Amino acid sequence: MASRIKKPKAFISEEKYQAKELAAASQILFGVRQEGAAAALKAAGVKEATKKEAGEIIKTFMKKEVI
Repeated sequence: MASRIKKPKAFISEEKYQAKELAAASQILFGVRQEGAAAALKAAGVKEATKKEAGEIIKTFMKKEVI
């Protein structure tokens, strides 16, 4: 009889945080002011995101040229 071997999970989901939580911790997490992070997430229409997703959104937003 074959023994049951537990296979490791290929995908471990990251925890999602509300935009206001990410903005509040933005100075520590992303090195940007709270107002900038809040604006970036609002402009992207994001209400919840992982730290990685939020970081990419904020990084892209902060690099946009202001005209």
